[in-house]
Order: sequence, then structure tokens, then C-alpha cells
Amino acid sequence: MSVPKPTCLINAYMPTNAAQSLDEYKECLDIIFNIKSKYDQSHNIILCGDLNGTLISTRNNKHDISLKQFTSDNGLKPTRDIQSKPTYFHTDGKATSQQSAINGHWTNKLRLECEEKSTLQNLTISNLTIGVTHPVWATVSSSVSDIRKAITKSRMLTGTYLLQAHRHRFNQAEVDPICPNCRTENEDLCHVLTTCPLYVNTRIALYTPIKNFIVSIISASTWATHFSNREAICTLIVDCQSFANLNIIPNNPEILGKIENMSRIYCYEIHKKRLSAEI
Repeated sequence: MSVPKPTCLINAYMPTNAAQSLDEYKECLDIIFNIKSKYDQSHNIILCGDLNGTLISTRNNKHDISLKQFTSDNGLKPTRDIQSKPTYFHTDGKATSQQSAINGHWTNKLRLECEEKSTLQNLTISNLTIGVTHPVWATVSSSVSDIRKAITKSRMLTGTYLLQAHRHRFNQAEVDPICPNCRTENEDLCHVLTTCPLYVNTRIALYTPIKNFIVSIISASTWATHFSNREAICTLIVDCQSFANLNIIPNNPEILGKIENMSRIYCYEIHKKRLSAEI
């Protein structure tokens, strides 16, 4: 009487498809190979989990190629017709990995909740993605001074940088929304970053390089068409990604990173000037 082989279930959670992930991915495949080699003769081997790669023939990123080669070399075959019955789906309807499917779900939820927050009007919500660091932090160094600048920029970006216009909403009877430094209009973020005469010298020194850099890329006429009002300038300084999404600025990480670095300094220097005026 023959005794059926027990099952060896190898449940793997593989590295994501990041820039430097292939070596780590292959190391994990080596570990799986060692486990399989040890139990291959005595057990039925089942490989499962989130492999962050696919055997579907229509996709061939670096993980997919390694996974297909590994399964072919080791005689591992899918238990179902993966071409017609993929397991996980992204919100766009395409087959994907388990982790990508989960991240896609929470990304959609995050964006929907952000769209309901009026304080996030300066944030490019459509670019928010679970697992992807926002440029305000992705481009910052580890120095204390840079971290301070990024914190200030993040507060402006998320609507938590309190100004007179914000305080007025919470206490309309006692708080005047007018800018205490120039008394010309309400002190909101657009006023502080683009209009208040108290910061004119700071703006001349730091805004001009931002403008010149962008004009050198998109031309003066394109600049005049899209950046002729202060609301557009404010959006550019706080989160330039929205203009990249509209193809006004090239969606190039190096270009966007340079704009982010310059605008982070711009926001922080105006913040310091504002603090000194309050003392």
C-alpha cells in the first residue's frame, strides 16, 4: 500500500519591483530553491504567496523574467490557466501582484478622502500613491536644516501652516483675517508666498531663479500663458507636480526635483521672515 506524499507549502513574500530589487529577488529565489531541493523527493512542492512577478506571457519585467526562468528550470507549473484566470487585479482591471492590488485599493481610498479635505487644495492628490514618498520628502537630504525646510513646506502643502485667514475661520468674532504685516488683504498662503510686500526682497532673490529655470525649459511664452496669476504661482511653489500632469512642465524627476529643492528654500526663507516680523 503506497502512502501519499505530504505537501511542502513554500509561502513566499517577494521583494517589490523597485530600482535595485533584482539582486534581492534572486537571493529569495535561491532560498526557495534550497527549500525545494531539501524536500523535493519526500514532498509535493507548492510555491505560493506574493511572488511580485507573473508567469503571464504578456508581461516581462525583470522579476517576471527571473520567475519564469526559475519555474522552468525547477519544473514548477501553475495549477490553473493563468492566462484567462489571473488571481489579483489592480483597480484598472489588469492582473497584478497581491501587494500591488492591496496598494491600489488603499491608494484609491487615500485619494478619495483627500479630495474631501479643503485644506489639501494645494496638494496634487492624483499623484498620491501608497508606498511612494512625496517629492517634498523624497528630495530632501538628512541634514537638520533641510529637514526643517521640508517640515515647513509640508505644513504649507497640507494646509496646517496656520495663518490669519485660518484662525479667522475658527474664531470669526475675535480674529481679524487681514495680514498683520501689510494690512492690504487676508493673510492666506497665496498672499504670503506671492503678494505680501514684507517679503518682496526674499521673493526677488529666490523666486527669480525658479522662474528662470522653468522658462529655460518651457519658453517665456508658455510661462506667460500658464503662470500669469498668483494662484498658479502659489501652486507651482507648493506642489509643481500638477503642472507636470498637465504637460506644462516636463514630467522629469530631475527637473521636478530641482524645482522642489528651490521652492523648499523659498518657502522656508519666507517663513523665517514672517516669524521675525511676529516677534
